[in-house]
Amino acid sequence: ICLQVMDNVDTIIGILKKTQVHFVHCVLPQHFAGLGDQERPAQDDFIIDVPLMRDQIRSFEILDVLRLHRFNC
Repeated sequence: ICLQVMDNVDTIIGILKKTQVHFVHCVLPQHFAGLGDQERPAQDDFIIDVPLMRDQIRSFEILDVLRLHRFNC
């Protein structure tokens, strides 16, 4: 079984090395987004919490990555 697991891991790593990696960052528009109806306070679903979204984007360091990408680093 151990050899089979090692072979499977080697196969997966080989496939990953041949692919291009893309990341998807999900940004929540509201603090309670995605919780469903049971824990969400009654609020307008179309209100966007801009400071929350800015904090999330900062924590993803997306702007830093874009700057590096622009200079081909």
